[in-house]
Amino acid sequence: MQQINLYLPEFKPKKEVLNFSQLGLAALASALLFSAYGWFLGSQTDFYSAQLVQEKAMIEPLERQKAELDKLLAERPDESRVDLRLSRLELDIANKALALQTLKNSDISASSGFSNLIGELAKPKNNRIWFTEIALNQDILSLKGQTLEPELITKWIEQSGESKTLMRQFSTISIEENENNDRVFDFELANGKAVSANE
Repeated sequence: MQQINLYLPEFKPKKEVLNFSQLGLAALASALLFSAYGWFLGSQTDFYSAQLVQEKAMIEPLERQKAELDKLLAERPDESRVDLRLSRLELDIANKALALQTLKNSDISASSGFSNLIGELAKPKNNRIWFTEIALNQDILSLKGQTLEPELITKWIEQSGESKTLMRQFSTISIEENENNDRVFDFELANGKAVSANE
């Protein structure tokens, strides 16, 4: 088998050997190219690092604000309990206003009869009973109060017969456990009509 070379001699590839200066220039160009690429990457890294630091600095006050808001939310009172307390306070104020109005409207309030009544209720024998409302209208006495010992109320009613000022026949006597404190009892003595010692 015979081989024929179809390339003309002038088209044959020739080996070219780079001399030392050309090789140095190529190495220098490569080094410059790599250093430029490295500088570009470094500057990009510095830029992104600076941007990251700036964004962190912007986020820090927001995180502090968020922590403060979380703390405020955690300490916020339950709205239903606040509404309940407000309604109780409003009721208490209304009751006290009614008691004051009753005192103003009562013609007995300026007389010695009412002073005697207050004096009797303030005696030391009543020191374990707290009167929260005293109403006297046309000589009909109504009392509201609290005690830690509910049996004291019946004893007090019995003992009040010894005083001419407090000698009363109450049409309603109510003693209930306080809804906020189970050690306290609320009581109400209503429509206490004056009775004579003979009755």
